[in-house]
Amino acid sequence: MPDKIRKPGRSMGYRGKYKGKGRMIIRPYGIVAHSPPQSDRIADEGGFVADPELACGELACGEPVEPAEPADGNPPLRLPRSAFRNTPHCPEAVSGRVRRFSTGFPYEYQRGVKSDMDIRTLLHGACDLHVHAAPDVVRRKQDAVDLGRAAASMGMAAVGLKDHTFSTAGRAHVLNRMFPQGPNFLGCMALNPPVGGLNPWAVESFLREGGKILYMPTYGARNHIRRWGAGKPPTNFPLPRGFEGISLLNASGNLVAECDPILEMVAQYDAVLATGHIAPEESMAVLIRARRLGVRRLLVTHASEEVTDMPMDLQKQAVDMGAMVEHCFFGVTDACPGDLSLEEIRDQILELGAKHVILTSDLGQVSNPAPVAGFGFYLEKLAAVGVPEQAIRRMIHDNPEKLVGPA
Repeated sequence: MPDKIRKPGRSMGYRGKYKGKGRMIIRPYGIVAHSPPQSDRIADEGGFVADPELACGELACGEPVEPAEPADGNPPLRLPRSAFRNTPHCPEAVSGRVRRFSTGFPYEYQRGVKSDMDIRTLLHGACDLHVHAAPDVVRRKQDAVDLGRAAASMGMAAVGLKDHTFSTAGRAHVLNRMFPQGPNFLGCMALNPPVGGLNPWAVESFLREGGKILYMPTYGARNHIRRWGAGKPPTNFPLPRGFEGISLLNASGNLVAECDPILEMVAQYDAVLATGHIAPEESMAVLIRARRLGVRRLLVTHASEEVTDMPMDLQKQAVDMGAMVEHCFFGVTDACPGDLSLEEIRDQILELGAKHVILTSDLGQVSNPAPVAGFGFYLEKLAAVGVPEQAIRRMIHDNPEKLVGPA
């Protein structure tokens, strides 16, 4: 069946100054190609259509049209409607059947995906341990319930609920009651000023509630503030006036004493210790001390991202101590400072070895795709730049299960 070409108009749900411009090729469930094309856009289940103009950034869920078979032999991403759902927590959410959707994809990644992977099959049983959702102190793409629906619809195994300012252990418990068939939602907490920084009482409360992943300081780390500034986007979270940041090293270059009781509790509860946004040398110091105190589950947070940027020799040392190394797709979006590319992530994965790496989305920003949809999109893009599907499966199935699963 040939591609179906339609001119956009009111009957298809378009609005605004771009109404009536361009032509559109409708494909089932996934990527929508355009003439004139500047980017891939996303269509909802059932052939709903997206705005043909890149600058408009709108997803218009108008009158359904008959889906057409792809003519180029390249099957589009097959993602459910729930993966793209916005909510009243999102500034893009609008009334009626029209809602906004801005990809936030770097231009070089907006072109056709060249991969034979079946994304739905790949995401079934997969884990994304680093996801942001409302409620939060900044706007998010989806709330936690819609995130849960999207992840459940794809049959994902686990989702880590990351919040820079508060524990998500309670949210994870409620979501696990709401979605008893999965995925398993994991509570996270980062040791930033809103929880008292290196506060052992906050850590004890988090772990006794069932929290699973404890992050060292993120946006409150001195390293983060030096690199990205204090309280500036994309991490414009609450900070005390004149705050210079939390360092895990004292003037002598040794790990501060406040870390020991925290690390001992992480070991006692067999939780995951993630390095957060501290400097590479701080990460190595806390990993070494954590291992000595009996922490088994260690994670180097987005090692390739500009704010942490751990050199390969230190990544290898961390792996030798039993740590997993995380790479996040947020780092290659326009929302993230720096110029990280998927090719750089690929090169680091291939040098270190996929058996030591986990992939996460770190999505939830309003300018990026919804987390589950974006995770699938970038997994396919990573395959397109040369990472084998078997390696990708290991990094989103086996390795995260090893990190957070039963002892």
